[in-house]
Amino acid sequence: MNSANRSRRTTALSGDSGRRRLDVRVSRFTRREQALIDLLPVDGQPISSKQLITRLYGKNPGDHPFHARQIVIAGMRGIMRKTALHDFGFQIHKSARAGPHAINFWRA
Repeated sequence: MNSANRSRRTTALSGDSGRRRLDVRVSRFTRREQALIDLLPVDGQPISSKQLITRLYGKNPGDHPFHARQIVIAGMRGIMRKTALHDFGFQIHKSARAGPHAINFWRA
């Protein structure tokens, strides 16, 4: 690899923030996001990430994926970004992180 290619590659990587940006044209939810929206209480009551996991995957912990909590939280984060960009008639809010404790989500 010559030095011109190396510097071009480094420049491309150094300008990248490492975070994917949400395309503003996206106005649909994925199947998983839609399932999570359907599980949220409509009346605005908070529901924890653990309760969402139980509702999504069932009561038997053996049926849950190993990273179920990360999957649910990432799905909720995607919903929060999309509802912030587009007018779907509702917003999703969450409680602050508290280490190993569950995060609460609610519809507003």
